[in-house]
Amino acid sequence: MNFYIVMQGRTYVEEKTKGVIWSLIKDKSGQTPHFWERMKEVKAGDAIFHYVKGEIMAISIAKEDCYEGKNPYQERDSTVGFTVETAYEELERPLSIKENLKAIQPLLPVKYSAFQEDGDGNQGYLYPCNELLALKLLELISDLNIYEQE
Repeated sequence: MNFYIVMQGRTYVEEKTKGVIWSLIKDKSGQTPHFWERMKEVKAGDAIFHYVKGEIMAISIAKEDCYEGKNPYQERDSTVGFTVETAYEELERPLSIKENLKAIQPLLPVKYSAFQEDGDGNQGYLYPCNELLALKLLELISDLNIYEQE
């Protein structure tokens, strides 16, 4: 199992509704940026953290390996892109990256980090998430979202 962080912003609601993450294959200059190329690495069973406006909003598990498919949230758009079908689990309490930056920052990769040194998200779409970072994110998410009965 591999872990990823997807930077969704304005596409979050549409992609969550359709149960996918989706990106273009090439940019306007005909190149494939690393954050789109990485989509091809996603396999069934991989976990994805969904980042929106400073917070991890959901976690999903890839249902299938990445494949090339039509734009899923603009029916009239025949553009083909990278598609990963996912099962989203929205968090009751999202995890703020900035509020937890001290715990997360030492675990961020030097290259291709989803987050900047100040905790802001980087421009791009899909970023790798190493196992130590994934475990820390899961720990912090659990602390916010698991309740014990009295």
